[in-house]
Amino acid sequence: MKYIEEIKPGEIFIWKDHRYVLSADYRPYKNGTTRHMSVSIDTGICKWFQSTEMIDILDLYYRDKDGNILLVKEFEDDSNKNKNIP
Repeated sequence: MKYIEEIKPGEIFIWKDHRYVLSADYRPYKNGTTRHMSVSIDTGICKWFQSTEMIDILDLYYRDKDGNILLVKEFEDDSNKNKNIP
């Protein structure tokens, strides 16, 4: 378990059995804390979380064009690889 303020934008987490991705957006809140915007992977709805909210980190994987299973955090854009771009 971590506080939401301890993770980086783009990381995926679980809160009350729902999956979210953390946005880079945040805003000041009361008592010197902040609120962080996240987008639900399940519904696409945005939600503001208080910086002291406890969450579980989740790793998300995908399958590349060669059939390899890779962690999304390790994604490397190779769309321009081996192309002669002047």
